[in-house]
Amino acid sequence: MSGLVRPVPELDGDQPVGVWPGSPPRVLWSDARLLILVKPFNMPVMEDESGDLDLLSWGRAWVERIYHKPGRAWLGLIHRLDRPAAGLVLLARTSQAAARLSAQFRRRTVGKVYRAWLHGTLDRAEGRLEHRLAKERDRNFVRLADAGDAAGREARLAYRLLERRLLPGHGPATEVEIRLETGRPHQIRVQFAALGHPLVGDLKYGAASPLPEGQLALFAAGLAAAHPAGGRRMSWTAPLPAKWGSW
Repeated sequence: MSGLVRPVPELDGDQPVGVWPGSPPRVLWSDARLLILVKPFNMPVMEDESGDLDLLSWGRAWVERIYHKPGRAWLGLIHRLDRPAAGLVLLARTSQAAARLSAQFRRRTVGKVYRAWLHGTLDRAEGRLEHRLAKERDRNFVRLADAGDAAGREARLAYRLLERRLLPGHGPATEVEIRLETGRPHQIRVQFAALGHPLVGDLKYGAASPLPEGQLALFAAGLAAAHPAGGRRMSWTAPLPAKWGSW
């Protein structure tokens, strides 16, 4: 593909060290239509009231520098990732690419794989979770909704167990791989909290203690989508953060 930028120099070998709080993002893939970044923990994906540097602004500056773009580069944000989480975020470099990628998200044909550490010990090696969720925007909180609640939206995911062990300071914990079937706000956090297994570090949804810098034990590790130019199915995987699970 024309305009390809090789990702190797941006990823610091096998570990994307930039995912730790206060570090810059890392570029996993870039071509004429796509930019895929590894977002650090605690960086907002877009400008917010904090005034902190956001992923979208960082990406624009990177495109301007690498591709020698005069003026402000255009980037389209296609999906979100919670500020305290880290991992892959897909951005579009043209409006046409943004429209085609957004259509894939609406049709739920984009593959999304996450890794998470949960409080407690899961008994089942794998499973599916189905709930209805409603967002309370005034306090940025998502709750379970019953079938008669008009604000509720269907939320589905599948998971498989990867490891069980003690995490110092957090007690028994379970690492899982998660495949999202829908993409609701705070979905993974709320659905596992509903099982009695909130994410490690997630004080908002029931964790007893924070992680060192307020991040979540949640990492967006994989994406798969049809390329907006030509439709070839592609997948991208980010290496897990150094010290993942040892906090």
